[in-house]
Amino acid sequence: MQGVQSKATSSGEDERMELEITKEAEREIQEKLSQVDKKPFEEVLVDLLGLERNYRLAGLTAETTRVCLEILRLCHQKGDWNVTLEHVQLLSKRRAQIKQAVAAVVRECMTYLDDPNLDEATRIQALRVLRDVTEGKIFLELERARLTKALAEIEESKGNIATAADLMEELQVETFGSMDKREKIVFILEQIRLSLDKGDYIRASVVSRKITPRSFEGEAFEDLRLSYNRLMIRLHVYNKEFLEACKCYIVRYQTLLSQDNAAWKQELQNAVVCVLLSPFNNEQNDLIFRISEYKQLEELGDFAKLINLYTKKELIQWSEVTAQFGDELKGISLLEFLDEKEAMNTLHTRTIEHNLRVVTVYYSCISVSKLASLLDLSEQETEQYLSDQVSNHVFWAKIDRPLGVVWFTKPQSSESVLNDWSQRIANLLDKVEYICHLIHRERMVHKNMLAH
Repeated sequence: MQGVQSKATSSGEDERMELEITKEAEREIQEKLSQVDKKPFEEVLVDLLGLERNYRLAGLTAETTRVCLEILRLCHQKGDWNVTLEHVQLLSKRRAQIKQAVAAVVRECMTYLDDPNLDEATRIQALRVLRDVTEGKIFLELERARLTKALAEIEESKGNIATAADLMEELQVETFGSMDKREKIVFILEQIRLSLDKGDYIRASVVSRKITPRSFEGEAFEDLRLSYNRLMIRLHVYNKEFLEACKCYIVRYQTLLSQDNAAWKQELQNAVVCVLLSPFNNEQNDLIFRISEYKQLEELGDFAKLINLYTKKELIQWSEVTAQFGDELKGISLLEFLDEKEAMNTLHTRTIEHNLRVVTVYYSCISVSKLASLLDLSEQETEQYLSDQVSNHVFWAKIDRPLGVVWFTKPQSSESVLNDWSQRIANLLDKVEYICHLIHRERMVHKNMLAH
């Protein structure tokens, strides 16, 4: 894709330059080129370089660009890449060199990289030379980005992930005005992916903020949205942000479902597991109920039963969960980013927390030993989980250790008791007044009926 785009740009400039170049300059250039078969190659290059110098110092943009391109093409036709790259550097670094000429030379040389017979060592050398030439030149920022991406791909193929990531990190493509939106997103996604592969999750998180959900509006960006969410899942799972990972899986599930892609089942399964692994809060509670209402959940068999367990105010036996859903949980693709043992331990913790919340619904106080038996834990473990939930402000509880009792009803202050009593009395008086009004109305209606 890089070569095609560069070639199209170069050809367009060549045609424009040919229209602007004077007949006298065209004659001089052709005259020098006609000496290729009659004079040594080096002498022809010297003549053309002299011609380029005259045009450059005279400020003739089209003529200078045309001569530079002819010099480069002549070197390439000779088949000597060392000479070609040497003249790319020479032409770009000459004093007061015209920007259009440098740009044309770089774009022309980029088209040569598409040669399938070009060996890897030469390709890498050419990419490095062209990157050196384009460094610091804003008018060649797009070409530098494409050259960097090509070099990073080669380094990655050789197993040098860190080197490839470092190359891609150099460029801030979000500031490039010459790069179109899709190519910009693809480039940033590559930066995120390489940072994740390198193990630099902090940088991956920083780079990911350069893209917003609005960036993927429209059907043309659906494939990029899927790739982006896939990368975000890796990042969120690593950071144990399972609720955010769940949201990404839901986006992938909805997108694939709209495309009639059978892969949506796996994404929905992963969404179910992620929401169950998430710590309890209002958002998680709302999301788990919304997922449980998806019609497609019925097609997942046991996964539908699994999520329904956690939507009911009933105790869940962990041994039954592992026996009934153990094999399904082992087969989910989420474990590609998460250790299976760690995932099961986390789900066990969420099950205990669910059971604790259920107990608070049905009990105002309970003995520690009874609570431990309901949770299938030791008393020490029960106290630890209970303390964690209280610290996270999930519910209120107080342990009376001498009595061995847990209280879930928060004691009220004298002020709150008085306010509650006052409010109840006010409600009672309002109801009495309303009843008196109804009795009075019925009497008036009855009296009116007797009068008639």
